[in-house]
Amino acid sequence: MGCSPSKKTEKLVNDKNEKNKAKNFDDVMEDIMDIKSVQVKGDMLFSETQGKPRDHYELYENLATGTLSIIRKVMNKLSGCVRSMKVIKKAFIDLQEDEKNFMKEIAILRTLDHPNILKIYEFYHDEKCFYLISEFCQNGDMFDKIHSVNGPFEEFTAAHIIYQILSAISYCHSHNIVHRDIKAENILIESIEKVVFDSKEIDKINIRLSDFSSARSFNESKKLTKKVGTVSF
Repeated sequence: MGCSPSKKTEKLVNDKNEKNKAKNFDDVMEDIMDIKSVQVKGDMLFSETQGKPRDHYELYENLATGTLSIIRKVMNKLSGCVRSMKVIKKAFIDLQEDEKNFMKEIAILRTLDHPNILKIYEFYHDEKCFYLISEFCQNGDMFDKIHSVNGPFEEFTAAHIIYQILSAISYCHSHNIVHRDIKAENILIESIEKVVFDSKEIDKINIRLSDFSSARSFNESKKLTKKVGTVSF
């Protein structure tokens, strides 16, 4: 004669199964996010570096200045490696939305590892600012490059750029991440090589996809309905 499990036993089993379910990206973000103050926990985010950026980096000129942030060129005092430092003033950040987007951007970039996606190395914060240390792309962005070129790109140059963008996007999608703000300003130029193609010397432009502040995870069984991105694009 078999024994049927009691309702209490079934509840305990169900509760245990719920706890053991793998969490998706957004669930993890809810766990690690404290809206009032930044808390970096678990493996999703790299450990917050102690001290101040000045303790570890030589600070150089500003590369870009915006309403909410400044991007500076910096050099690691120990390794001599040149990096970019994005400085975001907390006073201009809406604690309910912008701060969460900023932390989500860090988390997403920490989970992605692709040659055409901007790499993040360290994260600092103090009472006034967030500091994000990332790969240094000294050649500006694709928007400025397009406007500096007289006429269209060579076919090889354009094809190589598009190949890299699609490769980065495909990689993101394979990891259930959608960028949602692909535009020329968010495509940084890491380097420009001179190569010979069809007996002509042309540019081979190597790019990095950046700015994942609008990105999010997706579930193939659910549609994304929110309108996100830059209006012009």
